[in-house]
Amino acid sequence: MAALVLWPLVAALVSQADPLDHWTWRSGLPPGIAFHGVSYGNNQFVAVGNGVATSSDGNAWMTRYAGPGGFNAVTYANNRLVAVGSTTASSADGATWTTHNAGLPQSYVLFAVAYGNERFVAVGGRGVPIDNIIATSTDGTNWISHRSVPAPPAQLLVSVAYGNGQFVAVGQDHGIYVILTSPDGIDWTQRALGYPALNRVIYANGLFVAVGDYRPGPDRGPGLILTSPDGITWTKRTSPIYGHLVSILHYPNIGFVALAANGIAASLDGTTWTGHTWGAPVATGSLEIGVHAALAYGNNTFVVVGGTGAILQSAVLAPTQPVLGPLILLSSAGVRVTLTGQPGQSYAIQGSSDLTQWQTITNLALTNASGRFFDPAATKLPQRFYRAVVQ
Repeated sequence: MAALVLWPLVAALVSQADPLDHWTWRSGLPPGIAFHGVSYGNNQFVAVGNGVATSSDGNAWMTRYAGPGGFNAVTYANNRLVAVGSTTASSADGATWTTHNAGLPQSYVLFAVAYGNERFVAVGGRGVPIDNIIATSTDGTNWISHRSVPAPPAQLLVSVAYGNGQFVAVGQDHGIYVILTSPDGIDWTQRALGYPALNRVIYANGLFVAVGDYRPGPDRGPGLILTSPDGITWTKRTSPIYGHLVSILHYPNIGFVALAANGIAASLDGTTWTGHTWGAPVATGSLEIGVHAALAYGNNTFVVVGGTGAILQSAVLAPTQPVLGPLILLSSAGVRVTLTGQPGQSYAIQGSSDLTQWQTITNLALTNASGRFFDPAATKLPQRFYRAVVQ
């Protein structure tokens, strides 16, 4: 599967049955495993909690790690898997894991991790008394912990994302939310405070999207959705789903997808949202879709994991074709090209002057729905074609 471009293209969407309306229970793992996070990378799903399990298709799963420590989140970036929690761990293949000392004070835990600006940034804290912690690493193995988040107030940081040249972290402070930004993951600026809590934040399609609760009590009202192009100015959006929104991701042909206990909210642009119900198979099950549930997409299917160790898989989508463009001519020479494709997928970026002889310029692994590459040699050639080939 490849995408070819000489100048920006317009992608057409293909209509198909909505996979968010069709879910199947998956099982087969030993009892006692609870999952808190899931990601897709290196052509496989990786679920983490008080153990690690992997799957190439979302259906058949294999237990990979049951060592010391527990994990709350996992990401694939810079050609490695990195998991964080009461400790940190890394893996090149998802099968063999090595734990690392993140320098966390006693009783502090990391809840989320993101990669950007050539470093991993993990955020977390402790609950009593409430406080925050941040850990950074350039390689996913050697970590430095920081206590540089603005205070007061104290914040329990629960999610972090990278985009538009900066990290955005969201957290909770005694029932209210806090939003922070940082260019490097070390020095942070408080940008917003509100009510009540936020649970997740991502960056995709030029937009930060954060999701969370709405109000305390048995009937929490619509889940909270905030969007921002820069991490500084935020706009509240209307959610079709009531209660906790606990996880969110973005996929090109689907858009943003947010997860709740009683349904799913979806949006192509992050502005207008529609609701989906889980349906009978899920409603009658025991999936714990609380703060420990997580959502991932890969290999043309969605996977949800929950605190009870249960796993849900959506219907399969048609494969997404990679799209190259726009192409931007840089004043400093060379061109910058955007690749939109499947998060977690690796692509060989190739160039040609005649559409016959192709040479690999670079390899690009998408951690989000899109990424960029630079070709400094392009302006020295009379013409230049590009293609992205799935690896």
